[in-house]
Amino acid sequence: MVQASPVPSVVRVARSHQILAFLIPVYAAWALALVVVGPPQLGDGPTHPLGIALAMFPVMVATVAAAAVLATAVVDGPDGLRDLVGRLRRPPSPPVWYLLILVPPAAGSWSC
Repeated sequence: MVQASPVPSVVRVARSHQILAFLIPVYAAWALALVVVGPPQLGDGPTHPLGIALAMFPVMVATVAAAAVLATAVVDGPDGLRDLVGRLRRPPSPPVWYLLILVPPAAGSWSC
């Protein structure tokens, strides 16, 4: 009697080809967006309204983030997700260094 493997074959493939586990959902979502919105018009003809491009940009960014979380969940499981969330919550440097981020906007506002 053949016993079923405890890990589904898709998960085994994703674990052995980790980059593909990330890229396939990203490109599939982008292809779906291309079908929904349509290809860009190059040349002098009518183009898509700017609102469509502005609406699609956050969708594309969120798609990449979702694919990264999905790939982490499939490849590393719950421990990988816990590690990912833990690294997102932990600041990479002391908080005082974040004050340097405020210097360029402050300098730009004073020069006006």
